[in-house]
Amino acid sequence: MGRWLVFLTAWAVASACTRGEPTVFAVAVHPTNSRIVYVSAGHGALKTRDGGLTWSPISEGLEHSQVLSFAIDPTAPSTIYAGTFANAIYKSADGGQRWQPVNVGMKEHVSVVNALAMYPPDPQIIFAATTVGPYYSTNGGESWEETVHGMESVYTVAITFDPRVPETMYAGTSGGMYKSRDRGGRWERINRGLIAGDVGTAMALGVNAISLDPQDTGHLVIATGKGIFVSRNGGLQWESRSVGSAVPFMTALQRDPSDRMRLYAGGDNGVFVSRDGGDTWTAVTAEPSPRVVRALAVDPSSPGVVYAGTQKGLLKSIDSGATWSRIEGLR
Repeated sequence: MGRWLVFLTAWAVASACTRGEPTVFAVAVHPTNSRIVYVSAGHGALKTRDGGLTWSPISEGLEHSQVLSFAIDPTAPSTIYAGTFANAIYKSADGGQRWQPVNVGMKEHVSVVNALAMYPPDPQIIFAATTVGPYYSTNGGESWEETVHGMESVYTVAITFDPRVPETMYAGTSGGMYKSRDRGGRWERINRGLIAGDVGTAMALGVNAISLDPQDTGHLVIATGKGIFVSRNGGLQWESRSVGSAVPFMTALQRDPSDRMRLYAGGDNGVFVSRDGGDTWTAVTAEPSPRVVRALAVDPSSPGVVYAGTQKGLLKSIDSGATWSRIEGLR
């Protein structure tokens, strides 16, 4: 099947087999309270209310579910969604204390939800990136419909909105990049420069994360199984960017909300930082041997605070990635 389609399975196995700190698959920071952070570690989820000094399990109703993604409602931060491996989507209305499955309308074979994205004008409208393409809800997860026109049966990993023109969406898949100009009504492949000949096969190239410049949304940066790519024209043309001597398998990408030109990327060789919008990258090794990074989160209300979820636990930086400390207590 190839490396890209099996990496989620490898994550789940690693979380069960790693001794010491567990693998962290997802990290989410409260939009206005820096002390509140959510992580997926092992089977279930954890929450800190003191910036990572202590952690409590928040898995009532979520037991035995491997969380791959979180989404926090920016207008009601106690409402959280969790996309999982094997059990689709859960919702909590009380800050993660209790969870309920919200999968009405999803087909039986929709089990893995890699990413969740909320429509900027209305967070009741949510899109989910699943193993068989995008699904959407218009009622806060009470029911779901597929929206795969032009993207039938494509393994979808990343999904996001253009913050300035939210009817425009982008999706990262096992077949490269897709774009919708009508809020997911129809999708078109945008792989020029990304995949030779704009190949549409399922294993063409895995795109794992997407970031748009909030002031120039035609400027996109993506993390893929073959490193970092950049587009300056809304995905019409892509160019590769060097991330060290080897071409790393990149799985995570986040933009600093206080500095749109600063981005963080993570993958097989640790964390990398760009200070020029993704054109050049510098490795910021947290330890002598870089960890495999599975998730990144930048604190939206505390500039410079970054979390990296790895196969050996959680790392935190308070100086924009210059130095890192290990967060204890997740086990």
